[in-house]
Amino acid sequence: MTTLSYVSTKGGVGKSTLSWITACSLANDYSRKVCIVDADLQLSLFKNASVQDNLPFSVIPASLHEIYEKVKSLNRDFDTIIIDMPGFLHTPDGSRKEITEFLFFVDVMLLPLKVHDFDALNLLDFSSVVDEVSQVREKEFGLDPNVAWFFNDLHGRKEIRQLERLLEQNKLPVLGRNLSRSVFYERAIRSNESLISSSSVPSKIQNEFRLFMDQILKLL
Repeated sequence: MTTLSYVSTKGGVGKSTLSWITACSLANDYSRKVCIVDADLQLSLFKNASVQDNLPFSVIPASLHEIYEKVKSLNRDFDTIIIDMPGFLHTPDGSRKEITEFLFFVDVMLLPLKVHDFDALNLLDFSSVVDEVSQVREKEFGLDPNVAWFFNDLHGRKEIRQLERLLEQNKLPVLGRNLSRSVFYERAIRSNESLISSSSVPSKIQNEFRLFMDQILKLL
C-alpha cells in the first residue's frame, strides 16, 4: 500500500480536484484499489462521493488526528490511499507541528503550484519543511518519500519560466508534467469516469493527463 497526497500550505491550488481525478484514473485505467481519505475540513470529496453511483474507489472522512489510524486500518484493502489534506496545515501559533506530523506518513508528496498564487518565500519555506520530513523519515524508518513539484491550472509556458528557474536553482524535484487550465479538469469532479478514457474529454486533455499519470505511476 502506498500513500499519496497533493500537498500545499495554501488553499485554492486544486488539491481536492487533483485527488479525485487521480483516484478515478488509478481505479479505471490501471485497476488499482484506491481509497481517498478526506481530511479536508469541508469534507467536499466525501460529500461528492455520497451523491454518485458506482464509484470505482472508496472515500472515507477523517480528521487530521485520525488519519494515521485510518490509513493503518486500510493497509491490507487498498493499493493506493490518497489523502486529501486541509487547505491550510498549521497550528494557531504558526508552528509546523501539524504539517510535519501529517507528512511523516505520506509516501508520495505531489506539490502543485499555481502561478497567480505564487509566493517565492512560501515555496522555499515549505520546501525546507518537506526536506526536513524526508530526512527524518529516511533516518528513523529508512523510508525516503517521493517528492515532486508541478504546475497546475497552467495558462502558458511563458508565465512559468521564472518559477522554473527558481525550482532549478534550489534543486527541487519536478514531476516533469504539468496540467493546463481547462474546464474539463474542473468538471471531472462531478464524474466517476477517468479523464483518459472518457469520450466527452478532448484528446488534448486526455493525452496531457495520461502523460501526467505516467509520471505519478513511476513514483508509486
